[in-house]
Parts: sequence; C-alpha cells; structure tokens
Amino acid sequence: MEPDEAFSAFDFEADPRWRQYWNNLELPAGIDEAKARKKYKAKWYQREVDPAFEPNASGPASNAAPGGQPASASTSAGTTSTHPSPQPTPPSAPGQAAKSSSKTSGGAAGRSASGLGQRLQRMLDGNRSQLLLFSLHATLLLLAVLHLQPLQRPLSYAAWSWFLQLAVFKYAYKVYLKAGLPRLRPFPAAIKGYLQQVAATTDFQYALMNVLFLPQRPMMLVMVPTVVLSTYHAFAFMASNFGQTHLWRVYGSRAHAWLFSQQQSAIMYNAAAEIGVGFLVIISVFSNLRNILFVWLYWNFLRMRYFTPDASTYHQLVWGQLELKTAPVFQMVPMLRVPLSLAKRWFLSLAQPAAR
Repeated sequence: MEPDEAFSAFDFEADPRWRQYWNNLELPAGIDEAKARKKYKAKWYQREVDPAFEPNASGPASNAAPGGQPASASTSAGTTSTHPSPQPTPPSAPGQAAKSSSKTSGGAAGRSASGLGQRLQRMLDGNRSQLLLFSLHATLLLLAVLHLQPLQRPLSYAAWSWFLQLAVFKYAYKVYLKAGLPRLRPFPAAIKGYLQQVAATTDFQYALMNVLFLPQRPMMLVMVPTVVLSTYHAFAFMASNFGQTHLWRVYGSRAHAWLFSQQQSAIMYNAAAEIGVGFLVIISVFSNLRNILFVWLYWNFLRMRYFTPDASTYHQLVWGQLELKTAPVFQMVPMLRVPLSLAKRWFLSLAQPAAR
C-alpha cells in the first residue's frame, strides 16, 4: 500500500496516542482548526507510524507560519527579492487610526473567544462526566455564597435548600460513576450487596447527610464538608484543563499550591465540622425543634463515619483531641463519667458485629 493510501486509511480516532496528543495541543487563536488538524495528523503520523511518510504530500499547503500568520517572503518569477522596495503609505483620513485600533481590539477579542471555544469543545469531546462534576462543584460554591449573604433572607433560605438538593445529586452521581446502578435480581440479595458495596464510601454517606438535613432549618456548619471538597475538586479540574493559560499562572496556580499544602488540615476540618454538627443537633433538642429521631439518625451517621476507612483516621484524631480537652471537666464532675461511658459503649458498638 502506498504511504498516502495508508495515511488516509489510518484510524486516528481509535488510536489513544493521537487522541492524547491532540487534546494536549494549544492551537493559536484564529487558526483554521480543520486545516491545523490535518497538518498535525500528518506530522504525528510521520513521527509515530511511518517515518518514510512525507507530510507535505498529504497535508495542507504549508504557506502559514507558526501561530497561523502568513509567511512574509516575497518572490517574483522564481527570484527572491532581498531588498523589497518600500511602498508609499497612503494618507490617513480623520478617525482612521481610531477605527483601526477598534478593529484590532475587536479581532483580538474574537480570537480569544475562538480559542476559549476550541478549548471548551475539546473538553466536551473528552471526559464529559468530569465537566459535569466541575459544573456541580462551581454551582455548589455559588449557592454557599448566596446562603451566606445577609441582605436577602428568602434568597439565603432558598440557596440552602438548593445547595442540599444539588449536593445529594452530586454525591449520588459520583456513586453511580463508581458503582453503577444496582441490579434488582435476585431480589433482595442484589440490593443488599450493592448497599454493602457503597455504604462505606464518603460519597454515599455525604448524600445521606444532606438528605437528613433537607427538612431541617439552615445550619451553616453542615455545608462545610461539601464546600471544602467542591473547592478542591474545582481547583484540580481547572489546573488540569487551564494550567497553561496566563490567567491561571498568575492567579490560580498559587491558590492551588496552597490548597494542596493544606489538604490534610482540610480533611481534619471536615471531620471536626461533622462532629460539631452532632453536638448542635443535640442542643436543638432543648429548643423548639425537638426531634429525637433526627438526633438518633445523625449520630448513627457519625458512627458510620468513625468506622469508614476514608474518614476513620481523622474522626479518631478529632475525638481524641476532644477527649483531652474535656478531661478536666470530667475530673471535676465525676458523676458525668457514667453517662459518658454508656455513650461511648453505644457509639463503639457498631464495630462489634464486624469483629465477631
């Protein structure tokens, strides 16, 4: 088979090397993507598949310089002019300079928008689930800001409700991406096996936590774990897809580096927030919001978190620090040790069936 025929018959889209190479390319703004794709295909094919292949034979005419700018060599009847004669510049009409500047700025804005559109198109052609998750993370952060604003209380309350519902959808979607949908047959063994598989994951447990608080009044501390995780995931996505842009290098890279250095502390804060919410729901029993069942459900959630592999280390550290700080109180009031011992026995009893 001739080299040109082999090049035309080659299935580029089925080759993961080509797809990775194309997704990592940064095309100049304003360039014809179809011509550039054919040109880069030819160069890549020569380098990776057939070194004897001549790119100029099948690629587009190479009359464009790097960056999409036309070549500036002037030729006449096969002879290159080394000293082209200067051309007279026509006089400028009034306001012509302003119009030229306006066209230049408009062209730059158009090229920038075109480059952004090409980047978004490549993102859509890639992993769409990651793009959807990034959209969910960004929307959750926006809803958290709307909830914290003090000017419009109805908007704050609505943002709280939307935040919880969207958080449930996000965590359920992540569970679906990891474990798929549950099978119904044989029933109920298939459902039980699926729940045993996902129940020990942070995504499933956070979805459950947000469901528990849907009918409750707003409690800002409940939003902290989701806000922290959404911030980290959003920055990771932007670093992966916009890491080579000027704005990211100037503004985003430092914030991303700082977040990465504080990752362990952030997980500790999440564990502390979850435990803090547990004490707040106990306090709510002594207010007008008396809901013993809700308190019992949330503290069972904390028991799950204590024994979950992803969170057990951090929950045990937070509980240990809390025990050290409250030890003087129990020394001064010995009668409190009995209910504390009963509460600890109930809390730790969740691990007993697994230990048998």
